Amino acid sequence: MAIPDRRQGHPDGERLLQGRLQRRRGDGIVERVDMVEQQVAIRFDDRIVKYDFGELDEVSLAYAVTIHKSQGSEFPAVVIPLATQHYMLLQRNLIYTGITRGKRLLVLIGQKKALGIAVRNDRPQRRYSGLLASLRGDGQAHGKQSQTH
Repeated sequence: MAIPDRRQGHPDGERLLQGRLQRRRGDGIVERVDMVEQQVAIRFDDRIVKYDFGELDEVSLAYAVTIHKSQGSEFPAVVIPLATQHYMLLQRNLIYTGITRGKRLLVLIGQKKALGIAVRNDRPQRRYSGLLASLRGDGQAHGKQSQTH
């Protein structure tokens, strides 16, 4: 998140998502921006957490977030685009997670065919990230690419 610019007005009331898994707090609301102390106060449910401007990479504006980043949070409204061009993302578990994030409004927009593909696809897609090889220390050096599930 960029440091607030007073010329554009500070983002009091802006919705944020705290994204570090080890310190996961979910979604919050900006309560106050203190330009003197160089801190942003964010309300997460019943408590306020202060972030120095240098720590703002731990939060992101929550105008739009991925389904993955939304896990563990709820939002008043959720919009999920569905297109056959994004076939690798058309998975039942992702659609279910996205749908269950909405508290009051859910909008599915796109192709009926894409929704059908997603609902029928109950197998998570295999990803070839190279993570296992990197952890073993033999990844790119040997031209190997590992498979993760």
